[in-house]
This record gives sequence, C-alpha cells and structure tokens, in this order.
Amino acid sequence: MPPPPSNGHPAQDNRVRDPQVEKWDLEDVIAETEAFRAVLHDAGARTVRLLAALKLQRRHSRAVRAAMQSLQQLRLGP
Repeated sequence: MPPPPSNGHPAQDNRVRDPQVEKWDLEDVIAETEAFRAVLHDAGARTVRLLAALKLQRRHSRAVRAAMQSLQQLRLGP
C-alpha cells in the first residue's frame, strides 16, 4: 500500500513513543497480552448482561404500553 500523500510537506511522525515499551521482554509482552485479553473478556460479558437488561426493559415497556392501550379502549371515563 503506498504511503498517503503529504501535500508537499514532509511527513511527520506524531506518534507518542512509550519508552517503557521498548524495555519489555517476551514475558512482559505475554503478561500484558493476557491482561488485555481478560479485560476484553470482561467487557464482552458486561456487554451481554447489558444487552439482556435492555431487551428485558424493552419487553416490559411493550407490555405496559399494551396494557395502557387496553385500558384506554375500555373508556372508563368519569
């Protein structure tokens, strides 16, 4: 893939370099990767729980809406 056009300006490397990363050995990289994997797993589990709660709330909302429509159809006015 060719580099993006620079519009006549020299390319700048604006990435922030973390000096600690350059000092990591293989065990550190593996440990960090495993920790990151655990965080992603936790985020996935939390997402599943949130989706389940949202779906339950949607079902309750629909049930309440249907009940209100049924009550309105009864015309129990004063």
